[in-house]
Amino acid sequence: MVKSFKVAVPKFGNEKEDAALEELLKEYFPVKYELVDPTLDERELEAKGFAMVLRFIHTRGMVAKAILDYDLSQMANAIASVAMVQGEAQLKTIPAEEPIYKFYIKHLEYGNLFLGNKWDADRTWQAALTNHLQLMRMDLKY
Repeated sequence: MVKSFKVAVPKFGNEKEDAALEELLKEYFPVKYELVDPTLDERELEAKGFAMVLRFIHTRGMVAKAILDYDLSQMANAIASVAMVQGEAQLKTIPAEEPIYKFYIKHLEYGNLFLGNKWDADRTWQAALTNHLQLMRMDLKY
């Protein structure tokens, strides 16, 4: 599904972080994408030919799960998250009150979100993006 569309990836606006973002995308995101101005709204992205946009949420883990409409009934003081370690998915726990990054892909026309099949949030945006992209590749088998 994602492979056939051009995905907008908003820049951070910081040269060092944008370079790190580009490196992670080159390594783990084998689809057509373009780094874009983060101030462009979704209508402008659609007008430029993008079908999807890579987004993230950065807040406390329990708040992120609530905002993204995950089941909170199983949550206690910590959240289980899947992290990629040397290409292998491993379970780790992060305190529910700790700030995390969670990436997802949004379809611009319909507003659908691809959150992934596993909670893959992490403490840094680099780890969270790596988790999300590697797990997405595993799920979509590419």
